[in-house]
Amino acid sequence: YLQELLMGIDLSSSTFTGSWSQLCPTCKIVRPVRSKHCPICKQCVEQFDHHCPWISNCVGKRNKWDFLVFLCMGIATTLLGAAVGFHRLWTEPIILSSSESWTHFMVTKHPGAVLFMFMDIFLLTGALILTVAQAVMIARNLTTNEAANQSRYTYLRGPDGRFRNPYNQGWQKNCAYFLVNGYNNDEEAAWPTLQQTVE
Repeated sequence: YLQELLMGIDLSSSTFTGSWSQLCPTCKIVRPVRSKHCPICKQCVEQFDHHCPWISNCVGKRNKWDFLVFLCMGIATTLLGAAVGFHRLWTEPIILSSSESWTHFMVTKHPGAVLFMFMDIFLLTGALILTVAQAVMIARNLTTNEAANQSRYTYLRGPDGRFRNPYNQGWQKNCAYFLVNGYNNDEEAAWPTLQQTVE
């Protein structure tokens, strides 16, 4: 059965680069270049970015836009929670004794609100870091997986052996394509040859 599958591969297809790493032994398919098999989801994911435990799913070509919206909504809700918490603490009528500080008063009288604020700020920081990281990856037309494992992927090396992202069309085109289509473009950018860059 496997031999029939391998014999049926269209070697002239643009999705097959001639690398055996494109053959998924688990799914028994030829994966597109930027794809990866996720052992948790037990499937190959096109433009695999990462497996996210918070959504219990892989982030890839088909749901990266949804993931970015999810992160933005997380930021919005934590900001709203922080605003409500600050308003609650700030407008509280305070009757302080001469030796008591505002901080001590809030911690003793409203420990739940203070704890909520710390947790909210912690979550907001994490959501902001993830959103900025995803925005940078979108602007570079690079996945988190490719950034973390760039030395393993031959298609991310130029003729001189150094890192080269063949899909980077410039941050403006990358972002525009993502915002219009919901995923990054898989077409390789036209790069000058090594000889042209030396001259």
